[in-house]
Amino acid sequence: MRRVPRPVPAGLGARQAVARLGRFEHEAVTLRLVARLEAAQAAVATGRRTSAILGSLISGLRALRTGSQAFNPLSLPTQQRQLDAAIDRLLAGEATLLALSTDRISKADLEVKLATERTKEADTMASGRHPDLAVDAMNSRYDDLRAAASDLAGIPISHRDKRWKAVRDRLESESSKPVADLERTLTAGGYKKQAAQLKAVNDRFQADHQEFDKRLGVGGPAPQPSGAPNPQATPTK
Repeated sequence: MRRVPRPVPAGLGARQAVARLGRFEHEAVTLRLVARLEAAQAAVATGRRTSAILGSLISGLRALRTGSQAFNPLSLPTQQRQLDAAIDRLLAGEATLLALSTDRISKADLEVKLATERTKEADTMASGRHPDLAVDAMNSRYDDLRAAASDLAGIPISHRDKRWKAVRDRLESESSKPVADLERTLTAGGYKKQAAQLKAVNDRFQADHQEFDKRLGVGGPAPQPSGAPNPQATPTK
């Protein structure tokens, strides 16, 4: 007699399928589906790199794609096509996350969060005796911060609300963080060349930092919109 699998409610089956994932895949998929966190936000929440979260999401989606209908309702052809499309989006990486963020403030916010992750990645690479990768991560960090500054500066003065100021303040805080500890780690590991490279890229970024601070009104009055009257100088006695 042929055994016929008992039908499983789709919602219950989907939850059971997710529950069977490995620890890191389950964590990444749950944070994305339940908490609706983007990869960069999930990385901050878990202390993992954004690239690692993306990898776990891809691995988890591939695992959900396999299996039989009796044990995994997500293995049906329609769901497989949807999961394949999701995998394709994730494989595009962080560029897709940024491209999907059409709101400039949200995009700047994500770029600042990615910059934070680059610092963690650089520390890990330096401690793991991968000095060139540590410098590469810091270069990417500074690129993210420059992009965030450009996005914020592109918002008209009249639209710079509390949300804009909150992201601007976090950008300023992140941009002001010293790299002395990372330099010491590289020097102590015998990587004086990479330590010097790190100092050079940080010096270049700090010069850019001073310039975008002026555009963002840090440490002084914000730039006046075109056509606005210039403040009158206080007469001297």
